[in-house]
Amino acid sequence: MSDQSDPLAPASPRPLPPSVPLPPPDDPWLRRMVPRVELAIDDLVRGYVRHPFLHRVEHSPARAALQAADRHP
Repeated sequence: MSDQSDPLAPASPRPLPPSVPLPPPDDPWLRRMVPRVELAIDDLVRGYVRHPFLHRVEHSPARAALQAADRHP
């Protein structure tokens, strides 16, 4: 695996832990979850496009994302 770090980023004051390796592409959990996450993101974006003024500061995007994810068990 190649180094993905940004060569222009400032040096870290302490060593960073190694990255978590990616799961294999045929991982059953990944195959199940990727479509669910994609549907949740699509729902979230559609909601913002349909009703942009409903989503003010007090409506957290993180909360909306969790609610969208809950609709796709």
